Amino acid sequence: MVRSFDVNNRLPSVPESPAAVSGNAVAAEEAPTAPRFLFVYMMSLMLVPGFFTVAGINLTFYKILLMLMCIPLALRWVRGRAGPVSATDILIIFHIIWVSLAVISVHGTGRLFTVAASAATTAGAYLVGRVLIRNATDFRLLFKYLLIGLVILLPFALIEFVTSKNLLTTIFGKFLTVPGSISGSQAAYRFGFLRAKVIFDHPILYGLFSGMGLGVVVYVFRESLMRQLCLAGFIIGTVFLSISTGPLLGVALQLLMIIWDRMLRFVQARWLILAFLGVMLVAVMTVGMQFDIEDFLVNTLAFDPISAAARFDIFRYGMREIAGSPVFGIGFNDWTRPFWKGGSFDNFWLLIAMRYGIPALVFLVAAVGYNCLRIASRTGLTDQESSYRTGYLISMAGVAFVLGSVHIWGHAEIFVTTFIGAGSWFYTSPVILQRAEAERRRRMHRPQAPSLRPQDPAGADAVPAPAGFRSARTAGAGGSDRTIPFTTRAPGAAHSR
Repeated sequence: MVRSFDVNNRLPSVPESPAAVSGNAVAAEEAPTAPRFLFVYMMSLMLVPGFFTVAGINLTFYKILLMLMCIPLALRWVRGRAGPVSATDILIIFHIIWVSLAVISVHGTGRLFTVAASAATTAGAYLVGRVLIRNATDFRLLFKYLLIGLVILLPFALIEFVTSKNLLTTIFGKFLTVPGSISGSQAAYRFGFLRAKVIFDHPILYGLFSGMGLGVVVYVFRESLMRQLCLAGFIIGTVFLSISTGPLLGVALQLLMIIWDRMLRFVQARWLILAFLGVMLVAVMTVGMQFDIEDFLVNTLAFDPISAAARFDIFRYGMREIAGSPVFGIGFNDWTRPFWKGGSFDNFWLLIAMRYGIPALVFLVAAVGYNCLRIASRTGLTDQESSYRTGYLISMAGVAFVLGSVHIWGHAEIFVTTFIGAGSWFYTSPVILQRAEAERRRRMHRPQAPSLRPQDPAGADAVPAPAGFRSARTAGAGGSDRTIPFTTRAPGAAHSR
C-alpha cells in the first residue's frame, strides 16, 4: 500500500512494490487540483482588457482575483499542501521583498499601497502556478485553457490585423479604461497590416503571450503527429499576427530545439552537445570570421532595423544607469538617454536591474535558473512527465530569450510569473519524490553481477591451472616460458554473463 505524504515535508516510507508507486499513487495524484479556478483565472487574464482605478490603484479583474487568493494560496504553501519548500520559492520571495524595498527607498512611503498591491499580485501569480499545478493533469489543463483563450481571441486578432479595428477594446472601453490604439503610429503597420494586440497594451505582448507555450503544447498534446502539427501551426500563426521580431525569434528557437530533440532523442547528452555547438559557433564566427552579431541581428533578422538598433543603444545607456544606482535602482524615474530617443525600454532583464537594483535581478535570475536545473535533473518521472518536462524547458528557454529584447508588463508579465511557478511540481510533487526515492533505494540494494575476474583463486568455483601451463600470448619468439596464473571454471559451476 502507498502511504500518504506527510505535510511536514518528510518523504513517505517507500513501498516494497514499485508497482504500487507507479500505479495507485499516480492514479490518485492525477486528479486536477482546482480546474474551475484555473479556468476563471486564465480567462480573466486573456479575455478582459482594461482597468478601473480605486484609491489611486489601477485594478484589473485578474489583479483582484490574485489579491483575494494570495493569502489562501500562501497558507496552503506554508502548510505543505504544495510539497516541500524549495530554493525557488525563497528566491522569488526575496525578489518581491527587494522590489518593494527599492520602490519605497526611491519614491518614499507615498507608494506604499501601490507597492503592497503589486507585491500581492506578483506573489499570487507565482502561487497559482506553484500551488495549483501539482501534477501532469493540472499542467495539461493550464495550457488547454491557454489554447482555448487563444482560439477565442483569434477572430478579433484577424479583424484587427486586416481592418485596423480592435473590437474588444471598443466594447470594454465603454466601462473600463482600455489601452490606447497604436494605429496612428507608423511602427504599428508592417507589410501593410496593423500589428494585432487585441487585449494587450502592445503587439509584442500579444506575440509573447501566444508563443511562449509552443514547446509545452507540442509535448503535452502528443496524441498524434497531426494534432502536434496543427497546434504548432496555430500558435505560430497567432504569433505572426503581432509581426514582432522578438516573439517570432522565440518561436523559431523553440522549433529548432524541438527538431534537435526529435532527431537526437536516442542521445542522452544531446542538450550538452547543443550548448557546446552553440558556444563554439558564436566563438568561431565572432573571432575567426569577424562576425558582428549586432549587425546581423539589426540588418538581417529584424523587421525594423531602426527599432533593433535602438535596443542596443538601450542596453548601453541602461548599463550606465545600473552602474550609477546598483543597489536600489532608479525606481520609476526617467532614465538618461539621447533627446531623440523615446522612453520605451526593450529589455526586461536589464530593466529589472535598472529600476530595482542588481539584487532584484540576481534573485529573479537565480530563481529561474535553479528552477530549470532542478527540473532538468529530476528523477522518478514517468514517460509522460518526462515529455512534459522537455516541453516546459524548451518554452522557458524561448521566454528567457525573448525577454532580452522586449519589456513585459500587465497580462504577459503575470502569466510569465505563473509559468515559472508551474514548473515546480516536477520536483516537489510527493508522488514523484516517492518514486525517485524508491528508485534510489533500488539502486543502492541492487545485487552486483559476479565478476569474471577471480578475486580468490582458492574459491569454491575456481580451480588452479595445470602446473607449467604456458600462455600462448606470452610464449613468443623470444622463447619465454613465463607462466600466467589463472583460474578456470570448475565443472558444473553456473556460467555468469
